[in-house]
Amino acid sequence: MTIPPEEYRTRAAECLRSAPTMFDSLARDTLVHMAAHWARLAEFHEASRNLQDIPQVVSDVTGRQVPAAT
Repeated sequence: MTIPPEEYRTRAAECLRSAPTMFDSLARDTLVHMAAHWARLAEFHEASRNLQDIPQVVSDVTGRQVPAAT
């Protein structure tokens, strides 16, 4: 079963909507970080549709240079 990138984005949006309702700053920060991870999962999923894009997406997300497949 594959989760579509739109579902990851929906979950990210839910985290961002919930974050301001938290009284605890740690909970707010955690939801913001979770939203970022959901968004990254969406990016990875979309990149996996075109294997040539994966090294660039990984480099963008991690900040590390990844060699392209030859």
